[in-house]
Amino acid sequence: MDGFRPRCGAGASIREGRLARSICRSSHLRSGIHPFGIRLRVTVFKEHHSETSLSRAHYRLLRDDIGFPTENSSCKADIRTSHLAIERSYMPEYTPLFELLKRTGPETFEKTHPFITFRMDLKAAVAAMWLNLGEAKSKCEHLAGVPLRPDIASTLHRLYLAKGVHATAAIEGNTLSEEQVLARIEGSEVVPQSQKYLQTEIDNVLRISNEIADSIETNGCRPITPDDIKLYNREILAGLDVDEHVNPGVYRTTSVGVMDYKAPDCRDCPYLMEKLCDWLNQFKAPNQGDVITYGILKAIIAHLYLAWIHAFGDGNGRTARAVEVRILMESGLPSTAAHLLSNHYNETRSEYYRMLSRSSKNGGDPLPFVNYSIGGLVDQLRSQLTLVRTYQWTVAWENYVYEKFGQDKTSSDKRQIKLVLALTQREAGAPRSEIRRLTAELAEEYANKTSKTLSRDINNLIREGLIVREGSVFKANKGIILAFLPRRRKEDFHVSFPPQAATLIR
Repeated sequence: MDGFRPRCGAGASIREGRLARSICRSSHLRSGIHPFGIRLRVTVFKEHHSETSLSRAHYRLLRDDIGFPTENSSCKADIRTSHLAIERSYMPEYTPLFELLKRTGPETFEKTHPFITFRMDLKAAVAAMWLNLGEAKSKCEHLAGVPLRPDIASTLHRLYLAKGVHATAAIEGNTLSEEQVLARIEGSEVVPQSQKYLQTEIDNVLRISNEIADSIETNGCRPITPDDIKLYNREILAGLDVDEHVNPGVYRTTSVGVMDYKAPDCRDCPYLMEKLCDWLNQFKAPNQGDVITYGILKAIIAHLYLAWIHAFGDGNGRTARAVEVRILMESGLPSTAAHLLSNHYNETRSEYYRMLSRSSKNGGDPLPFVNYSIGGLVDQLRSQLTLVRTYQWTVAWENYVYEKFGQDKTSSDKRQIKLVLALTQREAGAPRSEIRRLTAELAEEYANKTSKTLSRDINNLIREGLIVREGSVFKANKGIILAFLPRRRKEDFHVSFPPQAATLIR
């Protein structure tokens, strides 16, 4: 009877790991064969099964997942000081499995990836990070309380959902445009048959995003589990042609890496994912006022740790960003804001990968990636608020224009209203010669009118303060309703009009 040390080859699968656990339980191996083949250095396994040089993480797996029964073993085990020897003749039917579990010189993530500590020291965080977090919280609260017409709110939701879905797929090489993704969200077929896989990638991310939002609306916030993350990965890869070693929604069984980064050993993935979920579920704000702040930190850290662990054969980035979106939405960020980080990562893709790489070097430090992410979120929130504010400003301006002409409007009043609103759409203004042709509707109004009628209308609108003349150009005087702008010279005054706003307000 020749004994051997149980080891784990690169081809071991989760199914085989479960079989190993079954063997250990059914055989009552007092020593407890580790399902993933971790070599045990054992001096005594008696009633309390002491350990000497077994890592705490793997000992916990043995204790909790396999157990150390105190009954007499039904198969012989020769426990030696340096290794565990199994007498295979007592279990000949499992010899192929034991051969599969061969392994030499194991190194756990604690040695190869010491920065995966499931701890975060914020004492070293720079002041700018806290300032950005405070601004992000303020802007999210502002967005959440913005009153918008339902149709415009729906348009904004689709717009920023398209940005987020496009971004998370584009980072991984999807070449569809943001406009094509928006069309897909609205139900259109956007690609020929030869590019259907690109559309499938978009559909998968979109489905997960919608499922996350629906689940939060129906069930509220729930603890995140490894099964949740497996589900996201499975759905992200659904219907796609993946490599032979990739099993969607199942932890990888091979070594993987991204650029110069090598992920932890595949045998550590189950423990690492359990530990990560436990840690994230304990990551709670001390009071209600800090929920958004802590949620942003938690989401970014979850993203980073999932990138470090790289638990799946493919789709790890998209899975990490899906978890990030879920945490942000559960923390109270508006749906339009929850996808902004993905957009930031895509717009700064080379920096995104550089920061991920930097975070794992020199002992590992999550703070550079956290600072980069929060800074980008604030920039994205500023841009989003500018768009929302522009729309609100335009709606308020239109209401003001209509109110200036009172309840009983003459045909002349209606024509002048159309002139003002047409100029509103032309931020740079228009010379007198172009005013008649600003819109088809305006051209129809002035089709049978003389030049004097146009001059009379323009002069009246200037007297009412609704338009202004700057050289040879006439502009809508929208600034008149901005009540609390800081004092400045007139030539310094300028309020940008984002191009997306024109689409929203027509």
